[in-house]
Amino acid sequence: MKPKEFFILFLFVLVISCDSNSDDGQTKVNQSDTLNIDTLDTLVADTTVTDTIPEEPVVYGPPSDLEIISDAIHFYVFGDFGRSGAYLQKELGHMMDTVSTVLPPDFIISTGDNFYPDGVKSVSDTHWQETFENIYPTTNGLNCPWYVVFGNHDYHLNPDAQIAYTDVSDRWNMPGYYFLKDYEGVDFSMRLLFMDTNPFIDKYYAEGKFKNKVILQDTTAELSRMDSLFNSEEFTWKMVVGHHPVYSGESRGSELGSMQQHIMPHLYENNVDVYFAGHEHVIRHLKKEEGPTHFITSGAGSKTVTAHDIPDTRFVSGTTAFLLVSVTSDSLYFQSINYKGEIEYKASILK
Repeated sequence: MKPKEFFILFLFVLVISCDSNSDDGQTKVNQSDTLNIDTLDTLVADTTVTDTIPEEPVVYGPPSDLEIISDAIHFYVFGDFGRSGAYLQKELGHMMDTVSTVLPPDFIISTGDNFYPDGVKSVSDTHWQETFENIYPTTNGLNCPWYVVFGNHDYHLNPDAQIAYTDVSDRWNMPGYYFLKDYEGVDFSMRLLFMDTNPFIDKYYAEGKFKNKVILQDTTAELSRMDSLFNSEEFTWKMVVGHHPVYSGESRGSELGSMQQHIMPHLYENNVDVYFAGHEHVIRHLKKEEGPTHFITSGAGSKTVTAHDIPDTRFVSGTTAFLLVSVTSDSLYFQSINYKGEIEYKASILK
């Protein structure tokens, strides 16, 4: 039986079935609405198969309740974004661009996992356009320095290609696996240390995608370097950026243990004000009573997970979002802005 004939027969049987079941509360076809063979021929002739065209994303405006802090250094923090625009990455990129027309950042921080699922192969990998350049336009405030750290997914192929892209891009800044940035504001200064946390995860030394790369790094020397860089009171604010969180609502037991053993003591000893991380695909603000450091996870740059509350959490959300941070001489002010332009959280850390 030809497809056209089969389709006509199917519709004819459907009409008969609907009419016979009218007394049972099913769909009733009135006699005047019954289709004849000529009608079916016309219907089949007019039936065509078309490609599905994806809908354009809904465009949202900037938050109406955005706080603009004067005499501040402003920066955005987000991570775990690199999905070629999928999982609301494109929508969040649009919102970041929209907010930048109102409050442009002095710089942007990525907490890693910049390219899923395996990082990039080279500086000419198509991911650069699909996941970075085409998602975060340069026409407005996103055309500023981007300070970037490695995530675990960035390690799979060629992590050195992300370092090399620093020489290709006018805004991508990853001069090495570890680097430092100092900023001077109005009556204050701040120091940011950007770290590759992959070598501090003990289990990676036994995993094929990591072990040949992590063994090349001297973690003891890097921790000593952190201590020396922060062994000064001249900076009003001290911040560290890495990929792996010290605390998480997900089951990352061995990773958390590694971070709490290797990194956390140095954060406390050096009176680091904030540790920014990603890896967990949420926005989280956590502060332990016994230490000076606020633990901020901003890994909701595209695909997110269910947000689980854990002890000492001040805020957590599983909505695709980024953080806007405004730094002054006496406060660090956070605003968590989701892809719809809704501010889900506002908080201050005071000096």
